[in-house]
Amino acid sequence: MTQFSPDLSERLLRCEIETPALREKYEKEVQAMFEKRLGPAQRWMWVFWTLFGLAQAIVFSWAAVASFGQLPGWGTLIFAIGVPFALATAGLSAWIAYTGRLLLKTHPPAIAGLMWVLIVILVTIFMVAAPDSIVGLRMLLSGLIFLVMVAVFMLAGRTEQAELRTKEKLLEIEYRLADLSDRIGQSHGS
Repeated sequence: MTQFSPDLSERLLRCEIETPALREKYEKEVQAMFEKRLGPAQRWMWVFWTLFGLAQAIVFSWAAVASFGQLPGWGTLIFAIGVPFALATAGLSAWIAYTGRLLLKTHPPAIAGLMWVLIVILVTIFMVAAPDSIVGLRMLLSGLIFLVMVAVFMLAGRTEQAELRTKEKLLEIEYRLADLSDRIGQSHGS
């Protein structure tokens, strides 16, 4: 086992001061790690999702208006609930396409969160308002299948977020060790 001199910890603590240059380099690497620059093809993919979200909002709006009085109230409510979620998805996709940047710490969790909230609301409506027939059972089963799919996306997103936090901490430790190594080398050299 390696023995350290008693004053090693004191020397390390004195060397703990962070240099501005090292901090700036660390911040740039963290930003590069959390920010994905999109190429033209990827930006067009987000434009597609924007248009898809807008098309969904239009279809849900039309369905809510057209089904009013034709379907039970919960059926119209489901179409109406889809409109703001489709618009939110379209807005986020448009922002990503416009900026050309995917912020890995915020954008994917926001998209997964939108999907999760929508599906939970819909499945709750299905559980409360589903008719006592095979149609109600099919509605509930379909909703639960989507709920499981979104839960898998949420878990994958949480795993990716944990990986990003781990990479960030490892990078921070790496820069601190490099800085400490430089400072200890300088103190031994003088």
